[in-house]
Amino acid sequence: MHLTKEGPTQEIAPPDQTSVEASSQSQRWLAIAQQVKDSITIVLMLSTGMLIFGVLFGIAIPGLALYCLRWKLVPEGARQVSSGWLWLLTLVHELICAVGFYSLGPPEDDFIVGHLDIGYGLGALVSLFALRSSGWLTPGKPQWRA
Repeated sequence: MHLTKEGPTQEIAPPDQTSVEASSQSQRWLAIAQQVKDSITIVLMLSTGMLIFGVLFGIAIPGLALYCLRWKLVPEGARQVSSGWLWLLTLVHELICAVGFYSLGPPEDDFIVGHLDIGYGLGALVSLFALRSSGWLTPGKPQWRA
């Protein structure tokens, strides 16, 4: 802490390399988990024709765009700022889809729809963990622009 004419200031030290690498690795594994979940979801939706319907009416396009963008996180992790935005958009998408499929009825009524609802709920949890790993949900932790 330093005293200046304007008052006390606090210097923020750059993150140590170990914590940045650990965050990048955890985001990489969370991205892999999300991509596996989304690949299964795409196969389930293709098997029922829901994906083609979704693309025709534009509903599935944001999810497919996020799916393509997240592949960049798999081999290298990503900068925390850009990955944070991607995970935030993924969380919003997963929650909207989970609510949408949940509103279609219980899993007993339609096996595929019920499991898609559960899958999107799991995707929302993975997104929350990834946001936490990127530092976006950590109080007082600055968003590093590496």
